[in-house]
Amino acid sequence: MLQLEPYKGRSRKLVIAIDIGTTYSGVSYCVLDPGEIPKVLSVTRFPGQEGENKSRDVKTPSVLYYDQQDHLRAVGAETTLENIKEEAYSQDWKHVKWFKLHLRPSSILPGAALPPIDVDKPVIEILADYLAYVFRCAKNFISETNPIGRQVLNSDTPIDFVLSHPNGWAGPQQNTMRRAAILAKLIPDNVKGASRLQFVTEGEASLQFCIATGLGEDVIHVSVADHKLSFGFAVTVCIRLSQENSIVTIVDCGGGTIDLSTYRVVGSRPVLVEECVVPECTIDFGTMRSVRALTAKQP
Repeated sequence: MLQLEPYKGRSRKLVIAIDIGTTYSGVSYCVLDPGEIPKVLSVTRFPGQEGENKSRDVKTPSVLYYDQQDHLRAVGAETTLENIKEEAYSQDWKHVKWFKLHLRPSSILPGAALPPIDVDKPVIEILADYLAYVFRCAKNFISETNPIGRQVLNSDTPIDFVLSHPNGWAGPQQNTMRRAAILAKLIPDNVKGASRLQFVTEGEASLQFCIATGLGEDVIHVSVADHKLSFGFAVTVCIRLSQENSIVTIVDCGGGTIDLSTYRVVGSRPVLVEECVVPECTIDFGTMRSVRALTAKQP
């Protein structure tokens, strides 16, 4: 288990990390308090998910409903409520899903038959609508469950953000996500705003999780995470992670993408790693396989 050091900053800071997945998304946050050891917490409540498992609801559907005038009507778990589905049917609302895959580089699954987006707005605005939704959920949850976090929010202290994206997404995709964050009012459209937004690949985020939780520190260890990511699962293969020159491979199988990352350990105290193979991303799991299987059954 990685032991974090106390935060050395001079003032409190709130960091919110958002993972927009193909089929489900999640949010975590950390209040950085001077002299205190940081603790990363998950947002476990979203509108429409106030049921028995609300303490474990760390993800919400990556789905939106727009009406015939292209106005946003429901997002996330709200879209699964019976009254919302009935109104969506009667009013012929437009159902938007898998929008994340429309942001992919042209080199990843060119010509893929993705569900069309029938809303008359660019995908960057759809992403902005979704980011605004999860940000609002995060603020409400933090305000209601974390007294120190509530103080930071009430003080109007600028918030730092971390957005994850699949391996292989680079400058153009990050620029699109940055513009969406601006449209969603996560950050202002200036240099200071840009400095408050960081990006992390899903492969690197998985590696950080391995290091933080101690997976594979001493022996070869294969672990299938006990929580599902979208329609898939996270498979972590760690080979003597604590020894220099050893290798760690991360295979993240999600609902729409597979991310493959391989790192070499170049230092153990503290743990330092470097990429030793170009990271890969493909769209060929979970959701896509389900679609192909259902299509194959059609007469």
